[in-house]
Amino acid sequence: MTLICEPDPDAAQRLATVVGGEVRTVDFLPNVADLLGDVTLIVIGSGIPLGKALQFSIRLRLAGIAAGVVLLHDSPDTELRALAAAAGVREVVASGDRVGLVAACRQVQDALPISPEPRGGQVLSVFAGKGGCGKTTLATNLAVTLHATGRRVCLLDLDLELGDVASTLQLVPKRNLASADPRARGLDAAGVADLVTPLQHGLDCILAPDAPGAAERIPLALIEELLTVLPTIYDCVIVDTPARFSTHVLAALDLSHHHILLTTPEKPVLNALRLTLDSLNLLSYQQRTRSIVLNRSDPQVGLDGPDVERAINTPISAQVPSSRDVPASINRGVPLAASDPDHPVSRAVQRFVEERVPVPDRTARYGATTRP
Repeated sequence: MTLICEPDPDAAQRLATVVGGEVRTVDFLPNVADLLGDVTLIVIGSGIPLGKALQFSIRLRLAGIAAGVVLLHDSPDTELRALAAAAGVREVVASGDRVGLVAACRQVQDALPISPEPRGGQVLSVFAGKGGCGKTTLATNLAVTLHATGRRVCLLDLDLELGDVASTLQLVPKRNLASADPRARGLDAAGVADLVTPLQHGLDCILAPDAPGAAERIPLALIEELLTVLPTIYDCVIVDTPARFSTHVLAALDLSHHHILLTTPEKPVLNALRLTLDSLNLLSYQQRTRSIVLNRSDPQVGLDGPDVERAINTPISAQVPSSRDVPASINRGVPLAASDPDHPVSRAVQRFVEERVPVPDRTARYGATTRP
């Protein structure tokens, strides 16, 4: 059923006529807890104040309600669309665009994610607010370290445009995210197997597209389905994200058990981290599910761990030392955690895993980081 929220009764009736099907109209934004289970689409009319509409979408997402939101606005621009995407709105349509509204409703309903529970494994997303911090290096070393503890691991490269996992590990893939059948519905273990590039037994990778323009054809629903199915197959799923809050990244953060936020001891990067922390707080992600990792830690650069903590007003969980052996390992295509487990960088990653990613209790049910 479609729920239309619009205070103007005439406008609400026009929207109901355009949307069609089973429709209910209300002149307010309902309490999220009161939404019926059969509501799959919510159209918010332009008569609803924008701030209230975005807050409603955030609450809807945090409540885990599988209903897509289409927002109508008199003059949607790039900035508004970015704010709406960050709040969990699926589509923004100009008021009066009947064709656009019909297309948006159909697209949202086709892309509704499947329920994320029950889940067995853990999803860890590695994010940095600025590029060049060593996200992919940390993600690959994390994957190797977790695998060494006996866990089955999948590394997902979600940097759809500039993914580096394949080149960092010197993989020659026959398949990647673009290999998924866009017509398929309900991804299962067999569908996952068609996307995987094995690194070693029990450690697999799902790589970013490598063809120009292919990133734009990766549907959000595919990422949501992957991050729902992968934890039922693997003990740990590491998500290497790009340095921006895209809709795909927000979906990954929603379905993650842990957010690993990477920084380096340079002031521009620390400024980006502060903005990242503010954004995560605004989106109501739980602080207890995040860890801050200081990469390339070096007292000679003038900012040590305590300096960084003061700069961001948040404690850091781990420090990975600076080392020339890291770029050398990248050039060899073998993470330091695999080639030299006793290296200071490898030991730092091991300590982080021991302290922040303990072996899970197999009797427990895991929920996403946004679950209360």
